[in-house]
Amino acid sequence: MNACIEWQGARNAAGYGKTKVDGVDQYAHRVAYGLDRIPAGLLVLHHCDNPPCVNRGHLFLGTYQDNYDDMIAKGRWLSGNATKTHCPRGHEYNEENTRVYAGRRFCRACDNARS
Repeated sequence: MNACIEWQGARNAAGYGKTKVDGVDQYAHRVAYGLDRIPAGLLVLHHCDNPPCVNRGHLFLGTYQDNYDDMIAKGRWLSGNATKTHCPRGHEYNEENTRVYAGRRFCRACDNARS
């Protein structure tokens, strides 16, 4: 794999490059991938795990679940919540009972009980 190409412009607190396209704030790695090539609901992820990297060869498409799984596999989960195996009401976090949204886990059983 080629070396990372790091974004030299502005970055957010997590280190991701920021830029404007047609007056709209965008992440630099999404622009590098090609905004018109990203289907709705998908994210642009990094093979290299380097937030400011805009090397197209290091980027790939994935779902929120893919992003979550990648984060766990690479040990990037900084919160102590990642090590929890059950929700506060005691339901197990497993594939059938866990919904991931914006990088956070939610218990489906608890969601259903609230509905």
